[in-house]
Amino acid sequence: MKIEEIKTIYEEITNSNSSGHGNYGRLVRSKNNDKTYFGINLDDNHYFFKTTIDKDDSNIKFIIKNEYKFENLKIRVTKLNDIYYLEVYLIKQEYKEIFSHLVYDLFSIVENKIKYNLGELLDELERWRNFFKSFNKKFPINKIQGLICELLFLKELIDMGMGITSVLESWKGPINSSVDFEFSNTNIEVKFNSKDNNIHISSEFQLDNIENKKLFIIPYQEIAGYEKISINSMINSIVKTFNDKKDYIEEFNSKLREYGFFTGIHTINEGEIQFELARMQFFAVKDDFPRIIRSKLNNSLQDIRYKINLNGLGSFITDDETVLSQLF
Repeated sequence: MKIEEIKTIYEEITNSNSSGHGNYGRLVRSKNNDKTYFGINLDDNHYFFKTTIDKDDSNIKFIIKNEYKFENLKIRVTKLNDIYYLEVYLIKQEYKEIFSHLVYDLFSIVENKIKYNLGELLDELERWRNFFKSFNKKFPINKIQGLICELLFLKELIDMGMGITSVLESWKGPINSSVDFEFSNTNIEVKFNSKDNNIHISSEFQLDNIENKKLFIIPYQEIAGYEKISINSMINSIVKTFNDKKDYIEEFNSKLREYGFFTGIHTINEGEIQFELARMQFFAVKDDFPRIIRSKLNNSLQDIRYKINLNGLGSFITDDETVLSQLF
């Protein structure tokens, strides 16, 4: 089941004008005695996800004793006719867009399995607990700049003829990898270049290149007179290249979500912020390139962030053809 299908089901349930009390849901999966429901609680309008679990699962007692409470979720185990269910409720409806993605992840575990266990579902929920701890409805300006630059390079790769599957697989920025794009022999780090020609390095690992691949930095700089672009315009431009293929769209949206950007939440305001950006030339990160290397630091030094000024680094510039030819 796709995320858009999940959203549609919840919208239909919400608009069904059902009256009464308690839970109102739709059966979306039934295999033997295993059942899964998407629904809404009519008393407080909370969306919920509900699925059967093995009554002998050792995690049930833990959940019953310690009812899970996230910042925006309530999780509990219930019993009806000797059948146990895991129930996940969305407390704040303003996060229903995000809840659809959470339900997608949970349903992906149960949808095609003959047997699954509560531990798998709890592991996924724990991942979401960590997400909610750091989630910010306000998408920071530095993340807007970084995401636009990564989307620009991603679109360039597609336009050059690289397969969409390969492009999406190479994009590692959303999962907090040390580099933004990984290829078999080459890594690419995409950077927003400030007006003073500085790029920000987010950790001591980012330019360490411990994999011993060829590593290049590609900066994008604000220059007046260039086409104004936003996250929304880049998303729309990239999605057009998918020719309505749902698998590509699903994977792309999943990457955006991992980045922390949610359509339906951030597209309203932050998604419209525009920049006039021009791509600069590639900089090869060679042995003598100015950078911090983790292995050469005292172990007491941690969580290091620093800036590199690109003025005077012309000797490291590498032409596009040399770099891009190594990616295909």
